[in-house]
Amino acid sequence: NMTTIKGYTLVEPPLQGGMAVVYKGKNGNFTRAFKIVRPDKAANAPRLSQQFLKEIQLQSQLDHRNIVKILDAYAHTDEKGNTFTVLEMEWLNGMDLERYVEQRAEFGMKSENIKKIALQVIDGLEYAHLQNILHLDVKPSNLFRTIDESIKIIDFGIARVVGENASMMEGVEKL
Repeated sequence: NMTTIKGYTLVEPPLQGGMAVVYKGKNGNFTRAFKIVRPDKAANAPRLSQQFLKEIQLQSQLDHRNIVKILDAYAHTDEKGNTFTVLEMEWLNGMDLERYVEQRAEFGMKSENIKKIALQVIDGLEYAHLQNILHLDVKPSNLFRTIDESIKIIDFGIARVVGENASMMEGVEKL
């Protein structure tokens, strides 16, 4: 059970993802998200850690208001001597778009609200594409709506660098 990373106290139960868990860390007035490769995944599959490191490398190059900001990445050893790959990023207050839309299903959403969301997603994706990075898994649960109504694209977990590698991309036709 992890309690602190880099001076941040981990609070709240973590959010479980496919290959990682995300903790909220607090240090005074500062809040960060710490995404940690799930030990059960990492131990069995070094490739997952490699993929995770690749995601970090790619995403840390991106600096755009509609893409979650990655601050750092490193190995962290806990009190028991277990080492984890950690991705440190900005903490987002709000919810993913899947939950946001579900909450509004009964009454629907105004078209100008939908348009505002879509334009932010397009802005973020266009920016990533100009850096030759494709997300390849854009879906409501990978889009996050903050309480101040900005949309952040999260989880570039299966992003691929396009360009000279385009012919090697799995499951994607050459563009």
